[in-house]
Amino acid sequence: MISELTPKVLLVDDIYANRVAAIASLDGLSMDIIEAEDGKQALELSLKHQYALILLDIQMPEMNGFEVAEFLRSVKQTRNTPIIFMTAISKEEKYIFKGYETGAVDYLIKPVDPAILKSKVKIFLELENRRLEQEVIQKKLDKERAKAEEKSNEFQAFANRVSHDLKGPLGIISAFSSMLKNEALEDSEKIELLDRIESNAKLSFNIIDGIYSLAELSTFEGSLNEETISQEHIQNYVNLYSDEFQEKNIKIKIDCPHAIKLSKKQLPILIRNIINNAIKFKSPDRDQIINIYTRENSTSTSLCIEDNGPGIPEDKRKKVFYAMERLVGNDIPGIGLGLSMVKRVMELHAGKVFVEDPIKLEGAAFILEFPK
Repeated sequence: MISELTPKVLLVDDIYANRVAAIASLDGLSMDIIEAEDGKQALELSLKHQYALILLDIQMPEMNGFEVAEFLRSVKQTRNTPIIFMTAISKEEKYIFKGYETGAVDYLIKPVDPAILKSKVKIFLELENRRLEQEVIQKKLDKERAKAEEKSNEFQAFANRVSHDLKGPLGIISAFSSMLKNEALEDSEKIELLDRIESNAKLSFNIIDGIYSLAELSTFEGSLNEETISQEHIQNYVNLYSDEFQEKNIKIKIDCPHAIKLSKKQLPILIRNIINNAIKFKSPDRDQIINIYTRENSTSTSLCIEDNGPGIPEDKRKKVFYAMERLVGNDIPGIGLGLSMVKRVMELHAGKVFVEDPIKLEGAAFILEFPK
């Protein structure tokens, strides 16, 4: 199998025995040798790969080596590929000059000394290896640069959303504080203004607290202390909010026969944020049902949380995990950081989270996939 990371040499000679002899001379060098038995085949093969070197016989039927070299020099892909001519036709200067004129970097007279051929080819292989190494490094740099630019753009968008979301409640606090200075206000009006100030102050605090929590997760580098999380752990956590769920008429069904490996500290971030999202977007015309279950295959175990809400359109399923991304109007409560924290927790556990259509219900299913 030919690897793009292994230097390649194109060997062109119409006589099979000559090709066999050349290959034997180059034994021990790390490269792929690709053979062509005439000029036409050489031109076809020259466009399939990038070569460290072309070893080109001159005296061939239909299309000689000089004609092949002239064509290679006319094509952008092969213009700079080094060519060594190998010939037995003549040692006269006019033929050697013609070889260099058509783009050769060297000229070997047959029968070629195996040691000389090997040493010359080795030089070009070393040059090609350096080029390939530089290419790999450049690709890594380009990838890192693109990643850094993406992060920068995400941060800028995130900063804009934070600024926008904080301006609202802080503006209300400022306006209502000014209104309180009006001595003509009744006590009931003052209390109402103070209540509005308090609620907007709490919203501002929640935004700042959410940003801090997300930043803490984003820079986390310590030990996760993963534990085996069973149905009992999940049931115990959900039971902490049983009064709230009962008050809101939310039915939660748990069926988790498969254990998952997870830091116990991170379990509330995953379950609570996804359930909160389901509650925020519940369908007004029916009681809410949330199913929590596990499934597994040969490579992963998944914790799945599905609801019977309105669902999430397929084109928006990735965007729900963007920090402070609002896919609906501002009348829906929340600060838009919960699902971003879920995504970060899954990244810390080398897992992934995604949305798919639910199996039993009609809303959305959040799949938390942990590697085995």
